[in-house]
Amino acid sequence: MKIKISNLSFVHHKMDFEGTAKQSNLGEPFVDLFKVDVEIDKSSHQIVLKVEISLTTCQECDRCGIEYSSPLKCDYKMIYLYGKPSGENDDTNVEYITPETDTIDISRDIYDFAHLAIPVKNLCNEDCKGLCPRCGVDLNTEKCSCLEDDINPFSPFADLKKRLNSN
Repeated sequence: MKIKISNLSFVHHKMDFEGTAKQSNLGEPFVDLFKVDVEIDKSSHQIVLKVEISLTTCQECDRCGIEYSSPLKCDYKMIYLYGKPSGENDDTNVEYITPETDTIDISRDIYDFAHLAIPVKNLCNEDCKGLCPRCGVDLNTEKCSCLEDDINPFSPFADLKKRLNSN
């Protein structure tokens, strides 16, 4: 996604981009359509981009294993300064461009920020009960017949400990 900046006046601008996750090479777990809203503030010294990304992910629940779709939103701000860096630049949201720069390509930023917004823990819903660790039944849809005393989520570790101690 490229933004032509050479013909923009020194005011506030808005741009929208839409497409499919497949067309934009976002890759998994992104599916369906995405939308990118960009606000541009251009001055004689800098360009400030405020970007909001709306997309859909297809994930597998970490507790019960079902596949589900979930909307995802993320936003970021990028500053493009005209000129050369005066020293080390540790700010990842600041880039330097020349006054002759014609376009700004935000494709890589969209990819990076979208992937950073993916939750670490994927849950089909906050109240997901998961699977029974003994019989494997989906506790969201049915009740298992295991006795609560029979269920020890640490039993595989106990077996591992016995095997390690016997060596």
